Amino acid sequence: MFPGYRRVIYLQQFMFRQALLRKSVPIGIAGLAFYLLFLPKKYEITFTGNVPESDPAVVWDFLSDFSNMKKLNPTMIDFTITSDKATPSVWEYGVRYSEYLSNLPFIRHSADATIKSYKVFPVYFVESNHATCFIGNFFCLNTSSKIKCSIIDSGAGKTTFVQEDNVYECPRLAYFFCLSEIVYQRTAVFKNLIKHFENTKY
Repeated sequence: MFPGYRRVIYLQQFMFRQALLRKSVPIGIAGLAFYLLFLPKKYEITFTGNVPESDPAVVWDFLSDFSNMKKLNPTMIDFTITSDKATPSVWEYGVRYSEYLSNLPFIRHSADATIKSYKVFPVYFVESNHATCFIGNFFCLNTSSKIKCSIIDSGAGKTTFVQEDNVYECPRLAYFFCLSEIVYQRTAVFKNLIKHFENTKY
């Protein structure tokens, strides 16, 4: 093979590698942007509150009934029960509901959830798993919640301690937006729950 021809081959190979590199860089950047924008990450957050002069069984029963969410959650629009089954120890049902975003109220989304209510005396539990979807069913995020109701003997009557542990998915770059949404919603739920029992006599 002639030396000049060999140099031409090497030059062509070099140019080909450079062309591949130029194409791979924007593809890599686009892939990273997609990863940051759309791939969800799991986050955890806990909310607590005290419901004065209340029976934890009554508070638990109220929270177990999803229809009461329309009284507690200001972003709730509507809901439909999709399944319902119960045993002597566990009540489990499915629900499909719609909400709006507190920061962008013109954006509405739908969600499917399963609710499970049970007790391991003296603690009462409401567990739920939610799949919240935007743009139809194209982009969905999962959330799980575990509510525990237990009694506190304050010496001035029974008080129910309510703790809610949440694990929620959110795209990384939307973290602060998602955090704002869940804090607004769950803070309102706890505030309205306490207010409801303050106005109710048992």
